Amino acid sequence: MTSPTFFLLVDAIPHELARAVWAAGGLPGFGEPRPTVSVFPSLTAVAVPALLRGIFEEVPPGYEARYYDPESGEVHGSLGDPASEIAMAPFRTRPHGFLGHTAVYLLRRGLAYAQIRWITHRFQEEGGPWLGYLSATDGVAHFSGRSGLERSLRDIAGAVDAARREYERRHGVLPGVVLCSDHGMRFGAVEHLASHQLETLLASAGYRVGETGPGGVALVPYGEVGAGVVHTAAECAADVAAVVAHAPGVDLAVAHGDDGCLVFGVRETLQRAQVRWRDGAFRYECLSGDPLGYAEVWKQLADAGKLREGWAPDRELFLATWHHAYPDALARLRRGLEDLVRHPAAVLFSMRDAWTFGPALTHVGAAVMGGLVGNHGALSSAQSLGFAAVTGNGADPWPDAPALRTEDVLRPWRDLVRAGSASAR
Repeated sequence: MTSPTFFLLVDAIPHELARAVWAAGGLPGFGEPRPTVSVFPSLTAVAVPALLRGIFEEVPPGYEARYYDPESGEVHGSLGDPASEIAMAPFRTRPHGFLGHTAVYLLRRGLAYAQIRWITHRFQEEGGPWLGYLSATDGVAHFSGRSGLERSLRDIAGAVDAARREYERRHGVLPGVVLCSDHGMRFGAVEHLASHQLETLLASAGYRVGETGPGGVALVPYGEVGAGVVHTAAECAADVAAVVAHAPGVDLAVAHGDDGCLVFGVRETLQRAQVRWRDGAFRYECLSGDPLGYAEVWKQLADAGKLREGWAPDRELFLATWHHAYPDALARLRRGLEDLVRHPAAVLFSMRDAWTFGPALTHVGAAVMGGLVGNHGALSSAQSLGFAAVTGNGADPWPDAPALRTEDVLRPWRDLVRAGSASAR
């Protein structure tokens, strides 16, 4: 296999859209896109760095630019804060500071076109391995929807193809490209749960919002997205998650425990399941209902002889669930609660597909810009499945993998990715 030298992450492109564009000839030179399962929460601030996990060792401090610091009991970080963006540092061409992030949502397709022109020009001029990140497609997806995102992906693919041909003309070799995205996207109008509404619900249940210690809870809402986190003491996590599960639009709430987590979901009544993990295996037990819908998965694995005393090996569980309504849920919950960020929350929650969560002011700002018509962040398939595609002679860099976890996409080229990072300049 000829190793690709151009690695390009394009934000927020779902697998189903990428495959449709590819099938219509809109990804010239690329093989069929492979589905990739994002992390949870499927938010850019953690999903983009997850692509480099195992290649670079930096881990984001929190799930977004603003994050809760348990040592001080305060919320730290902001747009452009080096500590918040440290795990993004290896990528070139990413938004910097407040103005850079704002441009992603105000300029959208125009900025996406400008970014890919700059990226391909730099690649042609510098040659060698190159690791780039195109952020503006996230704004296109949120505010221009599926049709706008499809047009942007075609623009990007056309620019990449033209750059490859020009590189071949100059240097006599046609460079390979790995093209991928960080998470999926659900399209359509949304309803909104404001952070102050959730704070009111938690306060009415007796919790001290914004305080630390027993009985205290801290929310760190940032954007208008399909997920959220609650920081609280370990002994309060299960009760807090049960309260959060009853909030409008919340689909699932998860509480960290000693050797796993409890999953809550209101399906007419409150349902609860126990998830455990150990030594690369997982166990799922319905306590009062089946909020994840994984009981049938366990039955199928048992019937196929894939369980070991009720435990499912990680690999078998991934193969059985990457296309589930909640893809690879147990492994993603473990990571989100334990090692996805340096300061994990005790409670994570996922919104229903047509709902978002965040500050009321962010929602008002989005409405002024025309309103969201796309969202991500949730555990659901639509918001979780991104894609990866590679050019070349048909060789498969991911053998025997019908789908990939985000962190497995770039591993076949780890040395080239390091060489092509911003730190290698």
